[in-house]
Amino acid sequence: MRCGALGAFALLMAMMVGMGQAAAQPDEVVDAVVFELEGAGVEPLLLSNLSAVLRNQALQVGSFRVVNATPLQREETAVVLGCDSAERACLEQMAELNNAQVLISGDVRRRDDVLVVSVVLFDRLRDAPATEIQRELQGSDPVLEFRREVESIFGELATRMTTWLEVSAPHSGDAIRIDGVVVGHGQVTRQGLPEGRYQVEVERSGARPYLEEVVLGVGEPVVIEVSAPSPQIVPEEQTPGASSTLVLSQRDEPPHQEEARSERGVASLAPPIAPRKRSRLGAYSSLGVGVVALGGAAAMAVLMRGIEDDIATENAAGTMTPSRYEELVGRGESYEMAQWVLLGVGVGASALGVGWLVVSSARGDDAPELALGVGPGSIALRGRF
Repeated sequence: MRCGALGAFALLMAMMVGMGQAAAQPDEVVDAVVFELEGAGVEPLLLSNLSAVLRNQALQVGSFRVVNATPLQREETAVVLGCDSAERACLEQMAELNNAQVLISGDVRRRDDVLVVSVVLFDRLRDAPATEIQRELQGSDPVLEFRREVESIFGELATRMTTWLEVSAPHSGDAIRIDGVVVGHGQVTRQGLPEGRYQVEVERSGARPYLEEVVLGVGEPVVIEVSAPSPQIVPEEQTPGASSTLVLSQRDEPPHQEEARSERGVASLAPPIAPRKRSRLGAYSSLGVGVVALGGAAAMAVLMRGIEDDIATENAAGTMTPSRYEELVGRGESYEMAQWVLLGVGVGASALGVGWLVVSSARGDDAPELALGVGPGSIALRGRF
């Protein structure tokens, strides 16, 4: 028995440790190949430096694991595979060849005095086409300019490749919930949530919570900005000689104007809650328990009397044996113990129920009228329920 309990405890601890480790794991990491940037008519040294910046930034992004340790050329890989790098089937072959899910590549070209860099991200597990981001480098040091832009490039790529939800509340202390779970206060950004429908709720001081159902899709950012509730206008006090202009609060506005309002930013007050009458169900339940317990005590007394009769009968007949006597005595003691327990419960529950009704009647809670009368040799309890 003890070994089984220790085994169950050990299994429970192992499950808790496993859940803790799972919760501590970061988001899913995707294997990626970063190709060298290519461009006709661009100096090889400049292409190499820009490619190094792109690769270093990919290494710093937590969602990517760069699998190619050496530089790779996209066009040369396509030649080896005998396919066209502009076709999706060829890109899928490149990814499978390198055991990667994502391909990151790009090209550089000159347009007048501006250097245009295009970064392309292809995910072979998505049916969507490759995502391309362009930046123009106009400084005297294109490598430095690209280093400043590359972080925003990966941020935009992540936005297009995953879901994006941003919620802004009126105040920094307003709680924000997604599907009933508090995810933050003031402003919350969630990236990478599974596609589908979500219920967004924003608490607003002095007004009803703002509710909106959103549908998240890959590459379709959703931004919700909730405005503060409009202040409620109270009627102004009339002064002698002042005109009798009536100032309406928001609750007094015509129904059609109230319906025309947008749900965002509208202050509203909950209707007053009518006071509930105190229920006497607890008192009646207590009385019922008392009656049942007293009935059980009476039944135990009858059983005890039967045990005594059995002992007397068998003694008179001369059939009583020591084992039989011990059996009957033990049974009688059990009945006696049960009788006292039920008697105590019955008396206590009945007293509690009667006291409850008396107190409720004294408070005037629409409780039943109860009267206790004592006469010669009798006690009367009268009540109207």
